[in-house]
Amino acid sequence: MDKDGESAGAGLVCLTASRTPANAEHGSETDVNELAGWLHQEGRPVEIVAGGRRAGRDVTDDVPAALLQAWEEKRRPVGLDEASSLVAGLAFRLRRLRPDLVHAFLSADAAAARMADLPYVLGIGGIVSPDTFTGRPGLWQLFVLAAEGARGIVCPSRAAARELAEMFGFDVEVVPDGVETSRFDGLRVERQAGLVVGQLAGDDHRARAELLVDSFPAVAQAVPGAELALLGPTGEVRRRALLDRLPEALRSRVVLTGPLDRIRTAVWYARASVTCLPAVRVAFGRPLAESLAAGTPIVGADDGAVPELLADGDDPTGRVRAPSPLGAAFTADDPVSCARALVTVLGDGHDPSRAEACRGRAARYDWSVVGPLLVDLYGRAG
Repeated sequence: MDKDGESAGAGLVCLTASRTPANAEHGSETDVNELAGWLHQEGRPVEIVAGGRRAGRDVTDDVPAALLQAWEEKRRPVGLDEASSLVAGLAFRLRRLRPDLVHAFLSADAAAARMADLPYVLGIGGIVSPDTFTGRPGLWQLFVLAAEGARGIVCPSRAAARELAEMFGFDVEVVPDGVETSRFDGLRVERQAGLVVGQLAGDDHRARAELLVDSFPAVAQAVPGAELALLGPTGEVRRRALLDRLPEALRSRVVLTGPLDRIRTAVWYARASVTCLPAVRVAFGRPLAESLAAGTPIVGADDGAVPELLADGDDPTGRVRAPSPLGAAFTADDPVSCARALVTVLGDGHDPSRAEACRGRAARYDWSVVGPLLVDLYGRAG
């Protein structure tokens, strides 16, 4: 520690996140939390730097976290998001910490590491295209600045890597997102026949929960007793709009759970007969990977990284064996195709061998496998 209580050097890897790690539920914040915990368990010096409502210090799973006060939306320069508004403060904090390496999970954080004159790896967690930056020149400039100075660029799927190579000419290393599969070990939950689980993301429509709701009447007609649970928070307006898409007789068979912690989310995956993610341009699909870890088959749009989760063995083309013991894919943005895939998987019933196949696939994404791949990358980039 230096005189201000900051960690310094000595092999320190600094991980960045856009929000307070203790409140993380999805996306890059989950990756940061779990990776930090794994590095700490392996005895590797690690610290988190993240935005928060207030500046200060925190500890997440015994990992120290430095928190920077995020700007309110009304105070941000036009065209910048919350993460990019923190670049200057993040660069100052990183310069004080002097880590051996920064693993930046956002391009804004990578730009801050570059400003601090520190070696860094840039993680790109989504599928990025030029359209991402339409009308947002500030974010485009940060993205270019971050990528040009990176000692390595990593993304979680071949689908994401292809897009980055074709659109931007980036040389990208594929390392899937890690999953704490042990969180699903020993769950004593009775599986419910006909239960379909999907995801909500607040009032963010990218998860395409509407498509899953639109497919449910056909599922309910084909599968007696079918129910649908949509996990996570959403506003009251959207909640009513989702239920209004259904015939009145089916609304009682749909549950909107509201906010869930990670343990209760795991229980829902273990209880389900199938988990469905209709989103397109998915770079990894954490809900699907966690469902597999619970032994539950998956259904997703035939787009982005979903075919890789379902692919037969290590087929580099991402072809899905039909039928796959892991689940099924459907034509993107097609509720009829989605319903057909769900009915197919539900019609197979609960098969212990299928559950084992799902867990076996999820084991590929356990931190015991993914973590060493990142440590190797750090060694080459540091």
